[in-house]
Amino acid sequence: MTKLILKSLALAALLWAAATAAGAAPVGLGYREVPLTSAAARRGDHQPLLQITVWYPAVEGTAQEEVDVGPPGQALLVGGPAAINAVPAAGAHPVVLLSPGFGGSAEDLSWLGGGLAARGFVVVGVSHPGNNALDRTPVGGTAWWERPRDLIAAVHAVATDPALGPHLDMGHVGVAGFSMGGMTALALGGAVIDPGHFDDFCAGKPADQVCDTAPETPNAPHVTQRAGIHMLGLDQAAARASEGAALPGLRAILAIAPPVQMLDPGSLRRITAETTLVVGDGDTLVPAVTEAGVAVRLIKGARLVTVPGAAHYSFVGVCTLHGRMVLALCDRAPEAERAHTAALTEAIRLFQGTLSPGARP
Repeated sequence: MTKLILKSLALAALLWAAATAAGAAPVGLGYREVPLTSAAARRGDHQPLLQITVWYPAVEGTAQEEVDVGPPGQALLVGGPAAINAVPAAGAHPVVLLSPGFGGSAEDLSWLGGGLAARGFVVVGVSHPGNNALDRTPVGGTAWWERPRDLIAAVHAVATDPALGPHLDMGHVGVAGFSMGGMTALALGGAVIDPGHFDDFCAGKPADQVCDTAPETPNAPHVTQRAGIHMLGLDQAAARASEGAALPGLRAILAIAPPVQMLDPGSLRRITAETTLVVGDGDTLVPAVTEAGVAVRLIKGARLVTVPGAAHYSFVGVCTLHGRMVLALCDRAPEAERAHTAALTEAIRLFQGTLSPGARP
């Protein structure tokens, strides 16, 4: 077992080496906490604040260090090489917004954020209030409709940041997300989050694992979304879901293992941004046949990329030795390195083709 773990860590290092190959930039890493009124109802401490992680190209020659994910000395996930608060590379760079899965934080996708930054993109990731690794509340886990608005608030905040703002090319913006973050990415492109549709889907397919209590919150009561919204007094707030939260001018979407049944199916046809969906053929939690496969049929020109042997959690960061001892998801993430390589390759292809200055609008 130890040999297999060490092999996984070595392969993760090779992935980063590929991402930072000749011609790629060193990666800068910054953290911000910005005001967001809607966060107060979702956060456990009721603070109106949004946590943001930004990966960006740093000036040539910047010294990097390994920045893993988790407490000092007890890292849970392999992060990657970066330089915290490094000087950004000159010029304005295309932007990719990044949304993690249910109960996850932006750093869970460091392999994607850092990999894209090494290729010249500024990546703005969020840890959704009340629904991240350090803070999980019933309201945070129920108010899905606020997720795309979190991303919009984040990119606007970073665009006005004195150090990073001048380096964002806001005319070339894309979005990427994993699991519920993939659903969030599609919503940012024009799809409409619809908790009622999710309930109706689950009523017809009660055995579908996506309808079970989320593995990240196994002790949460298993109720319908309609019932949960009413129990939490969110009926009026939930009405905002039908308004949608599309980001004007969004050019590209990368949705990794997205739970599409959380969206109004007809609204998927509204998406005009170039869209790529990446799934694992071993994903039984959010199976492509009832999720991403639906989206690829409804979104004009969408591509579906399948990673052999990968499961749902294969797209989260590679677990460290300590992480494998304390995180249950580490045992449910086969072929993680293959999944990361495939998704990062697709991300680079998609965003270079749509967000580069010479790309077709």
